Amino acid sequence: MAGGGAGRPRRPCAAGHQRRRGPGCAAPHPGGAVDHDAGRLAAPGSGPAAVLSGVAGVRRYGVMSESHSVPDQYILTLSCPDKQGIVHAVSSFLFMTGCNIEDSQQFGDRDTKLFFMRVHFRAVSPVKVEDLRASFAAVGDSFGMDWQIHRADQKMRVVLMVSKFGHCLNDLLFRSRIGALPVEIAAVVSNHTDFQELVGSYGVPFRHIPVTKDTKAQAEAELLELVRAENVELVVLARYMQVLSDDLCKQLSGRIINIHHSFLPSFKGAKPVPPGPCAR
Repeated sequence: MAGGGAGRPRRPCAAGHQRRRGPGCAAPHPGGAVDHDAGRLAAPGSGPAAVLSGVAGVRRYGVMSESHSVPDQYILTLSCPDKQGIVHAVSSFLFMTGCNIEDSQQFGDRDTKLFFMRVHFRAVSPVKVEDLRASFAAVGDSFGMDWQIHRADQKMRVVLMVSKFGHCLNDLLFRSRIGALPVEIAAVVSNHTDFQELVGSYGVPFRHIPVTKDTKAQAEAELLELVRAENVELVVLARYMQVLSDDLCKQLSGRIINIHHSFLPSFKGAKPVPPGPCAR
């Protein structure tokens, strides 16, 4: 999600993500926190898959969209300092390149003075995504944008993290297998080995990263290396019962969500962790 806060560290770029001068990251959907928007925009259903489906669906396909099955459709997301002419420049670019807008959403944040936009468009004639990116670079530079263009059938690469409760994990693995969840699970990470056999039955790599008080920093460094090596775009805590360090939360800012098994803040548990970087 977009990160417009001052001083927030910039996250590494995913494939096809073009960094420019503007602050923050390109926003898949204009609005509030990941959990709020994901729950509101998720496909029908409930539970962890509904939350993750909302994030991946907004990020890749848009709500109730079947565009992932059509190869000539693309998604453009961007964020930049808010000023006049952004929508005109984007729509003019798409018109001049022979593309037709299927859906467009935009949002101007008065607090951060940032503008966020997401456009789902179709190429009337065959075009390579690399050519679209090269052509759009001038528009992005002129407004100081953080932007990305990707094919609508490109699935989000995710890592799932779990401890000893597997209902969220099993739900996500199953829905991904049957095509109900538009993600590519790069790996499952756990501080225990309880679900190694289950994960293996789905053909998904399993990484055991034990965590103790003395090895916490080393374990988090191993996780970050996995995220970088596998070009992971989203880390999903599916009942992962470890408190993440402030440093890890900062490094994964905008790329990590917690699928909570209860409604927050009403049912926050006996010993809730005080708000920190993960909560922002």
